[in-house]
Amino acid sequence: MFLTTLDILYFVLAIAVGLIAVFTCWFMFYLVMMVRDARKIIKEMREQIENFLGAARKFCDKFDSVSGYFMLLVDVARELLRHFTSKGSKNKKQK
Repeated sequence: MFLTTLDILYFVLAIAVGLIAVFTCWFMFYLVMMVRDARKIIKEMREQIENFLGAARKFCDKFDSVSGYFMLLVDVARELLRHFTSKGSKNKKQK
């Protein structure tokens, strides 16, 4: 099989190149798996952020719709306060 030391060197180099190829493929496989997992995590985070932003938009829309009624209540309260304070000042003047 091995006639000279050069044959042994070539055999050892062939085994080394084969092992480097195997470990490179193994490394690339795990690298691709990590990238795939990272992609899944980013996708899930994006969905969660979109859900949160959708809920925040709904809250803002509800707040906007309620704020119109709130301004109406403030105007009514202001008019009632004016009515009672002007009525109270008229009663004090009459006494």
